[in-house]
Amino acid sequence: MNEQLHRVKGLRRWLMWMNCIVLSSAGLAAQCNQWSPGTGLQGVAAFGSGPVVMASTEWDPDGAGPLPPQLIVTGWFDVAGNALTRGVGSFDRTTGQWSGLAAGLTSPGMVRTVTTRPNGQLVVGGGFAAIGGVAATNIAAWDGSSWSAFGPGIQGVVYATTTMPNGDLIAAGNFPNGGGIQANNIARWDGTSWSPLGSGLNGEVLALATLTNGISSPAATSPLRVAQQCHGSPAGTATRGRRSAAASPGRR
Repeated sequence: MNEQLHRVKGLRRWLMWMNCIVLSSAGLAAQCNQWSPGTGLQGVAAFGSGPVVMASTEWDPDGAGPLPPQLIVTGWFDVAGNALTRGVGSFDRTTGQWSGLAAGLTSPGMVRTVTTRPNGQLVVGGGFAAIGGVAATNIAAWDGSSWSAFGPGIQGVVYATTTMPNGDLIAAGNFPNGGGIQANNIARWDGTSWSPLGSGLNGEVLALATLTNGISSPAATSPLRVAQQCHGSPAGTATRGRRSAAASPGRR
């Protein structure tokens, strides 16, 4: 009797689960209609240890021009498809081909974050000393043809980047200084030089986001939202968070 009751309960749970799947599928179908057919996408590979993709974004190389946006991926890898990419690769959805951005990193390291700026620049950050043959300390910009540094760069690992509504670049991670100035894990680039954001943060910063309404909390004075690993964030501008496995696979 107990065994039959157990089976009935198990069947009931299974039916409830299947009902949830059907309802969820119906909701997805209403949103997406159907998956588009495709042939898959050649991924990334690394020489030695396995590849890691850390971040991605969409970047339009000519702004309002006729060229379509490209998919940019960054991380720990040497090739994407058949192209030598070394940490940063660009995928053209029109041709279905990968390409490197001036061959990517030209020093040991990893590209951990990528963002875009209103001026059309593509910005990458991480732990590296040179990219595309240009000396750049842990953060650099791609203008469509060449790499450039942001002054003296960031004196530590950059985990996250974002752009403010006025075009200023925010870089955060695990570092004491930005551009040689004490910044405590988060710094601002105004187009000319680096400066700290207040007194900074008392722990490494793992993620950044800029809110569209310019307000991050009732006490906020900045449209910036921060997720960090440790306690001790400025009021109104930060929330505590756990380090994700993808955020730090152990390479810096």
